[in-house]
Amino acid sequence: MNHAEAYALMMYECEQCGHVEVIWNSRDGVTPFSCGCVKCDIGTMQHGNWNLDKCCENYRPVPGEYFWRDGTPKDAAENIAEIIESMRDQYPIDAETEARLIREAALGIGEFQKGWPMLERKV
Repeated sequence: MNHAEAYALMMYECEQCGHVEVIWNSRDGVTPFSCGCVKCDIGTMQHGNWNLDKCCENYRPVPGEYFWRDGTPKDAAENIAEIIESMRDQYPIDAETEARLIREAALGIGEFQKGWPMLERKV
């Protein structure tokens, strides 16, 4: 394995509501130190208590559990389109720039390079 957090069950805690979520890293890749809270949708969950991370390569999440996976080009294009839409009033951009940003995300340019982590909930 190339990364300390490869296939690890990791604890994230929200600084706003205190919710604690154990998230599995389903890959041999780095994970974000933080992400939006999956409970209150306002706060930020921080990866803490690193000494409690546990490698579980064969772990399989059950429905309702969250896990990190590699994002796809389609995910990247959808994510950047959602970000643009959510900020459209505050930061208007022209259609050409919007199309370029979505195209570049799908091509893996910028933060959406191959292997970028995406949080998903098991259904």
